[in-house]
Amino acid sequence: MSILDDALFDARKISEVQRGEVISTTGERLNVERPSILTSVYRTIYHDSRDRSLKRIDKCIKLLVGFSDLMFESKYLDVFCGNHNEVSTEALEKYNYRTRVLGEISEVLVSMIGGMNNFASTYPEDADVSSRMEKCIKKVLAQATKIQSFLSDLQKGRDKFESAD
Repeated sequence: MSILDDALFDARKISEVQRGEVISTTGERLNVERPSILTSVYRTIYHDSRDRSLKRIDKCIKLLVGFSDLMFESKYLDVFCGNHNEVSTEALEKYNYRTRVLGEISEVLVSMIGGMNNFASTYPEDADVSSRMEKCIKKVLAQATKIQSFLSDLQKGRDKFESAD
């Protein structure tokens, strides 16, 4: 799997968190678990903690934000801008891939919000968890809005290009 695939996988796992569930960070991938006596023992033995979960959530968000910011700079997203008379098949395929990935990142970012809220509600007495989740949610909302606006502008450029034919 690529770094992007790993981040999307973890983001989807985060979105699945229900109230009362914890995020396990002991493996390469995140895992969602219901707390139990065995879970507590396991988390203690492997030094799994809320802090590690929060760090992994933040890392996942940073990867998705960074990847989408890099994609904004792709020259293939400019194929419908300017004075192009036609667009090559290769350029169109790369444009479609990048817009699909950006849409997927935006979608998964938004889907994470419910899981992050549920994760925070698992620790209602922990102000650090609440505060850090609030910051993460703000980052997610800002980036998802940025991506959606960017994709909307791209679509307007493509519509204008195609209507000029």
